[in-house]
Amino acid sequence: MWLKTLLFISAVLINLPAWAQPPNDDCAQAKVIEDVANYCSADQEFSTLNAIDGDAWFAFTARSFDVNISISGNTDGTGNLGGTLQNPIVEIFTNCNTANIVASTISSDNVTTLYKGGLIIGNVYNVRVSGSNKGSFKLCINNYTPVFKPGQDCSSASVLCSKQSFTQTDVSGGGLNSDEAAGTCLAAFGVNSEQNSAWYKWTAANSGTLTFTITPTANDDTDWVLYDLGTSDNCLTSSATAIRCNAGRGVDCFGPGQQRFTKTGLNLTSVDLNENGGCMEGQDGFVRFVSMQQDHIYALLVNNFDRGNNGFTIEFGGTGEFVGPQAVIDFKQNNACTPEQDFTFTSISKNYNRLKWTFGESANIDSSNSEDPVTVRYTTSGVKTVVLQAFGDKDCSVVSTKTFTVSLKPDVPVINANQLSFCLNQTITLSTESMEGATYNWNGPNGFTSNKPIANILVSDYNVAGNYNLLVTINGCTSDAAEITIDPIQTTPVITLEVTENNPCTKNTTFNIDYKVKDFQEVTTNFGNGARINSGSGNGPFVVSYDTPGSRTIIISARGETGCEVTATKIIDVPVLPLQPTIQINKDIFCVSDTIVLTTPQLPNTTYFWQGPNNFSSAEATVRIPITNLNQAGAYFLVATLGKCTSEAVQIVIPEIFKNPVAAFTTEPEIPNRLTAPVSVKFTNNSTDADAFSWDFGDGATSTEVNPEHVYSTFGTFTIRLNASKNQVCNNSVTRGTFIITADNTIFIPNTFTPNADLFNDEFVVTISNISTYNIKIFNRYGSPLYQSNDAFDHWKGIYNDELLPVGTYFYIINATSLSGEKILESGSISIIK
Repeated sequence: MWLKTLLFISAVLINLPAWAQPPNDDCAQAKVIEDVANYCSADQEFSTLNAIDGDAWFAFTARSFDVNISISGNTDGTGNLGGTLQNPIVEIFTNCNTANIVASTISSDNVTTLYKGGLIIGNVYNVRVSGSNKGSFKLCINNYTPVFKPGQDCSSASVLCSKQSFTQTDVSGGGLNSDEAAGTCLAAFGVNSEQNSAWYKWTAANSGTLTFTITPTANDDTDWVLYDLGTSDNCLTSSATAIRCNAGRGVDCFGPGQQRFTKTGLNLTSVDLNENGGCMEGQDGFVRFVSMQQDHIYALLVNNFDRGNNGFTIEFGGTGEFVGPQAVIDFKQNNACTPEQDFTFTSISKNYNRLKWTFGESANIDSSNSEDPVTVRYTTSGVKTVVLQAFGDKDCSVVSTKTFTVSLKPDVPVINANQLSFCLNQTITLSTESMEGATYNWNGPNGFTSNKPIANILVSDYNVAGNYNLLVTINGCTSDAAEITIDPIQTTPVITLEVTENNPCTKNTTFNIDYKVKDFQEVTTNFGNGARINSGSGNGPFVVSYDTPGSRTIIISARGETGCEVTATKIIDVPVLPLQPTIQINKDIFCVSDTIVLTTPQLPNTTYFWQGPNNFSSAEATVRIPITNLNQAGAYFLVATLGKCTSEAVQIVIPEIFKNPVAAFTTEPEIPNRLTAPVSVKFTNNSTDADAFSWDFGDGATSTEVNPEHVYSTFGTFTIRLNASKNQVCNNSVTRGTFIITADNTIFIPNTFTPNADLFNDEFVVTISNISTYNIKIFNRYGSPLYQSNDAFDHWKGIYNDELLPVGTYFYIINATSLSGEKILESGSISIIK
């Protein structure tokens, strides 16, 4: 590639997946690659990390003569393309017990490619991958029919006679004329247009589309030119006959709009006809497909500008075909499954010059070039593969294979039985040797069939006796029938047993045991531990009771005249009658908002169920019932269940639930207030749902009267508390304040205050004593009301509409009534200052 891209890489962060020990780190557990026609794994799909011997194993069955195996390790230095394996090593083996086969390998830039020809079609080959470290890698395998090694000039091009994919290895050098691509997109200033090139030719068998994909064996740049030579096969090519060309570089492109790629070719979606050299925006390695014309000759030049000794795999597609031979095998098996069997192979190939047959392992004829039918015998059984190679012009060839199995009729199988005679309810087990690849066909009395090497037949009745036959089929060959005779089933006792429970879950619980036996000689019974027969004798029926509760097994055994024994069992549960539970309660009297707590001791294996007022139910041993209304009073019932038995119910009655009192009172004079000592205050009780009261006047004095009167004779600030109760259980209290008792009756109105939240003089505090009513109003200088209150203790804070008023002068009017009924009127100004 003549245009290079310079990359500046400052740092690379490698994020590696977590690898467990690979399952294919031993030849015996090799991973089978089923389809090895152009198989490629994903980058980093396989790994030798944590492998015991640092290797990974694979296996494949050869379908063509040649194989190309490519292992891509750390090809770009990041571990993202290919993987992290360094200096990959790849080896090929015929099995797990032999040394590796000598093969051609080439390694470059952590890509190792192995080529091996002459594979035996149908044989299994093993592949071992390792490296100088343990790491991940990408695996590609192509098993293909080889083309003749291509020339490096058009005149020595390899002729393709089919669209079968193939792999080309060891591409190195530009040939005798290393500038045959001059004038195409491969042309470069100062150098020839070919460095490491391979040429191919084919003739179109029909008019149709052509696509192809070229995949380098290493992550490398590959360029190509496709020529239409017309019908003359003239190798004096010129740029005028080049119908498609691609020199685009994608292996190391990182710029805006540039795509990274290594594959290149023709596809059905591209619209461009050429891609020029370099990392060009929008180039993806593919150009528009070609519509081939019948009988035209086409030449393909594939070139690697950068380096030699690497190869590529090419796959063809489209509706157009190549002129060439067709190899087709007709197969006939004669005297199947007998020692005299043989196989007739007939070629119905077309357009060939010569044929080559290869008949495979143990054939009496190794190979043949006959165009007539060939009949072959094999000395060993097993899977065989016959190969027909048809050669066309210039010795190009195609291959067809036929895989089949040589098998003889199996020997008559040997049938074994588990015993000689059988009773009812036993199991007849018939078995024969288990053989790999075999199918089994049993049949017998009552329509019995089975396809297993071991057949089990339940002796459910006397009709299962008789002849049982077995056929074994291996590889399409079926044995003669084997037969075994099961003698008549011996007479076996039949027992019917019925057990019923009487008076369940009571102290008088008993069980009726009734059994009947026929075809017997002897009967024994066992009714279980602690059984007491209340009535019955001989063969019953019996009425039985038990001393202790628990599980019992009733056993009736019978033996027939021929020794067949039968046992019937019945498991019963002798119940435990649970004791009537006891109930504990947390208190005797309840108020609304209390919680009723009911508890019963939790006994082993016992469950409980509560029911009560307001649709209450619970399955807990301890229940907590928040009281929200008066309807929760009443009877609560509890039963205990042990096994299938439930105790008699026990109840507890919750008495009438009382409302919670509401404590409330008023005073005369009204509270809050400032008063002068001595002063008498009347207390009016407004409480509800209470029958007892307790007053605390705040000065150390108390009272239990309903509506007391109290004289304050000491100075101070006093808060009054009233507690109201019902039945000495339900309580509610209220506290109101305050009375400020002073020595004299004064009125003090300040003329300034500073509402600046410094906790000093923040409010307009009016001091006035011995009043029964009070009202204050604040105005601005325009007479607009700013504040009013009827509470002498609700002081103005200089606020209007939730905002602090500015510094200035405001005006107040105070209207009050003294305790003696005199009117008090005060007015003036109040200033807000800083």
